[in-house]
Amino acid sequence: MRSGQALTETSESGSPVRVQSRAPDRHDGSMGFTAVLPSTMEAVEGAARDFRRLFGVLSRDVAGHADPDPVFSGELLLREALLNAVLHGNGSEAQQNVYCAARVKRGNLLIVVIDQGQGFDWQAAMARDAAAHECTGRGLRIFRMYATRVRFSARGNRVALLKRASGDWKREQE
Repeated sequence: MRSGQALTETSESGSPVRVQSRAPDRHDGSMGFTAVLPSTMEAVEGAARDFRRLFGVLSRDVAGHADPDPVFSGELLLREALLNAVLHGNGSEAQQNVYCAARVKRGNLLIVVIDQGQGFDWQAAMARDAAAHECTGRGLRIFRMYATRVRFSARGNRVALLKRASGDWKREQE
């Protein structure tokens, strides 16, 4: 995917997937992508693959070495947010869309995911800690573990995840 290239692909289910990417900016080193996805597991996997491809370049080129941690944790956060939007927000209804954006600037990753569902009581969900054996609630635990900051819209159908870079990775980018 080249910088600024807008792609409209068709998933196996026939739903359009639109992705816009942006290569690193020379001035501030920021880069990112936005996507409109159908509510399917296939679309989640495709977005995770695109994230890994785009931001894997960042960890090598901008940082000067291959550090898989920012890419792994960023992909994990994106995947969990998208899965929550598809499964819980949109009820896996492929005709409903999930909007996502991911951007890295000065070593900080911001991910925003919005679904078309009714939302949920995120305050109650964040207050409880799901046990490892539970089938739901672990995504929020992952948000707390890997994101520096987690913010939901009042309705609960939009999440913004901030992951601040740490250690050598951030220092080398500044």
